[in-house]
Amino acid sequence: MIYEMTSFNPNTDLPITKLPITELPITEVSELVQLLLDDSQPWRVHNCKLLKLQCSNQGKLPLIYHYDRLSDALKSEYPLTGTLLMNFDKAMSATEACELIGVATDSISSPKFVKITGTIVVYHEPLQLAIRLHWSNTSKIEDPIYCQTNKQAISLAMEKWQFVGAVDTLYKLNSRHQDLNIVVYDEQASRIEEGCYLLPKSSAYQVMPPAFTIALLEELNNNKSRLTWIEKAFKERLD
Repeated sequence: MIYEMTSFNPNTDLPITKLPITELPITEVSELVQLLLDDSQPWRVHNCKLLKLQCSNQGKLPLIYHYDRLSDALKSEYPLTGTLLMNFDKAMSATEACELIGVATDSISSPKFVKITGTIVVYHEPLQLAIRLHWSNTSKIEDPIYCQTNKQAISLAMEKWQFVGAVDTLYKLNSRHQDLNIVVYDEQASRIEEGCYLLPKSSAYQVMPPAFTIALLEELNNNKSRLTWIEKAFKERLD
């Protein structure tokens, strides 16, 4: 896809976004991901909700994960052969793994299984634009964290936070910027005309199509270091 570099500043009405070269007037187009990553834009957190917070020792992992936690001396004494090799991918608790291997039950520590999910709505008042994003510590069912306390486990788990799931947009018609088109690009699209999603202007949230959601979240997850204001909201919600 061919691009021309520009963007949009709602305070000056100057075009400042990355645009595809098409027949559309490029001065009226701004890319959503660039708006979100631009720290000069007046974004604020409207709300940040915690939907799920799970942290417990009640989980299971494949035997091979537990086996890897053994000391080198115990690995030499109990090689991964025979019955152990046959069950290397069987899910079990740390205690069950110790019993199967034949070592003391305190030879393998049990991790804390953490799953955190939530939503965050960010709002751009000059553009009358709200974006609802879903976030989590992992895209897996849960994440095993080896540490002493639940507080440590939650903190460590959130070091790997990411945006997941659906994206909803609410772009109200604004008299000052009513001609601004906000878009999301899917560079994996086979045809250029299929690779651009225009945010609809509406009085209610609209669900972004899956292909464009994936493209947007990939860009945001790859640039989390530029979204510290969002990360701060997550941490404050978990305190």
